[in-house]
Amino acid sequence: MIARSWAVVSKPTLMIGMILAWTNSVLGCGSSRQDLDPVLQDVPKQIVETTAAITNDPNNPILYYKRALLLQTQGKHVEAIRDLNETLERAPDFYRANDARGVSYFRLGNKPAALKDFDRALQFDKDLSHIYQIRGAHFLKIREWEKAEADLEQLIRLEPENARNYYLRGVARNGQRRYEPAIVDFDAAIELDATKHVARLSRGQALEALGRTEAALWDFDKCVELAPDESDYRRVRGRLLERLGRLSEAKNDLLKVVELNPKAPKIHFDLASLCLKLNELPEAVERYGLEIEQNPSEGAYHARGTTLIQIGKFAEAIPDFDWLLKKNPHNAVALTNRAVCWAFTNQPYFALNDANLAIQRDPNYFHAYNVRGDAWYRLGDQQKSLEDFQMAVKTAPNYSVGYENLGNTYWRMGDLDLAVKNYSQALELDPQAVKPRASRVSILIELKQ
Repeated sequence: MIARSWAVVSKPTLMIGMILAWTNSVLGCGSSRQDLDPVLQDVPKQIVETTAAITNDPNNPILYYKRALLLQTQGKHVEAIRDLNETLERAPDFYRANDARGVSYFRLGNKPAALKDFDRALQFDKDLSHIYQIRGAHFLKIREWEKAEADLEQLIRLEPENARNYYLRGVARNGQRRYEPAIVDFDAAIELDATKHVARLSRGQALEALGRTEAALWDFDKCVELAPDESDYRRVRGRLLERLGRLSEAKNDLLKVVELNPKAPKIHFDLASLCLKLNELPEAVERYGLEIEQNPSEGAYHARGTTLIQIGKFAEAIPDFDWLLKKNPHNAVALTNRAVCWAFTNQPYFALNDANLAIQRDPNYFHAYNVRGDAWYRLGDQQKSLEDFQMAVKTAPNYSVGYENLGNTYWRMGDLDLAVKNYSQALELDPQAVKPRASRVSILIELKQ
């Protein structure tokens, strides 16, 4: 993450100011700030005067160059490029024009052309720090980490006391999963400027990636302490606290994120997931609803629907699966989940239909066989029910619920030995299961009597 306060591309006026300084030097002018200000403050007049000068001396490359820089201050990059082309046509080795044209191409979004011009300029002058800055930031953005690191190496060579440069090189190294050298860079950034909390945050993320969670948490705690109203810091800390099993603390951090930034992406989804882990299912349903209001995604509808099933609100869950199936009628999972809802709202024929469709879409989806087996049971066909439960465990041999349902079916059919066998298999796969254990005990007592 690159903090907004650490912008890596200079504002247009500042960048042009730098280039104007070089122009003034070429024209025999001073390059101090005082010399630049009048030029920048009276740009329209300067453009008119320079245009007149070009009329009188049309082969002077410096005049086209000067007008291009003035046009850049007005954001007229297409016109500036036209003048810089004229400059380079008359003076092919005037690399300052390549430099300036690269800036305009970059502003217009033509990154390949910009990079080509920057490369040309650097062939003449390896110390153009702003090019390394612009180009390095671009490579970071498109995740070309090694190229970004190379440019930031050069920037550090030229500006060894700039904390931002070490931070950005650390980001590039993090991107390559070279966490140890990244931490060294973040250390340097923090030492040079302790107020740049984003470097501390990034160091914490690198430490977390190395499994040094306590050290990472210390950095995240410090970030929150120094910038308590920065929602990103609380969110990152909350995720680590969740990983560490400190769920209530994690939830408090995410609730604070909602307070600070109610529209933070996926914040309600993450809170809902935490609520599930805390067994706070009604709140999870509410949070998924808030997520759907902000971002009606398939993941949020699926999660809310399955959570409603867990708390037994089957009728309320059906519209969520309807929405999913409208988006994708071939969604076997949504069809199966809706079949569950039909079954528990006493509509077994609808359940059977959805389960059949799910199996047509995915013949190996074990849960669909299990649900169809339940629908056949509710319709009074124990043989078909038995066959579907058998298919469920055939397609998923570790599916404990399938063995439990086989046990139930064999018990109802009077085959107590096979019932005990399947209950035992269910318990072997899920030792904490309560229903198979109780059923097996009941059968064993019956057999003993």
